[in-house]
Amino acid sequence: MLSLPTSKRVANPLTPTEAWREIGKYHRSETIRKIYLNERLIPTLTSSLKFVNDGPREKVKQLERVKLEAEMRQGYLENKFDQAKLNQD
Repeated sequence: MLSLPTSKRVANPLTPTEAWREIGKYHRSETIRKIYLNERLIPTLTSSLKFVNDGPREKVKQLERVKLEAEMRQGYLENKFDQAKLNQD
């Protein structure tokens, strides 16, 4: 999971577009090897990373829910079939 250090609130954080532009400047430069995060950039990146990290987690929960519902439906049908078979005897 990606994470950034928490920072105090800033008066005017960068918009997501501005934040990615700021990162892009450093990414394209061959002389700069590290990205120095300023205080305006951290809140935007933190919220973006939270969004990125929460997406797969929600998808896993949804898939587990669908699987559980399918298992419950199959169990119900098997139980209903068994009861019908017992009633025939």
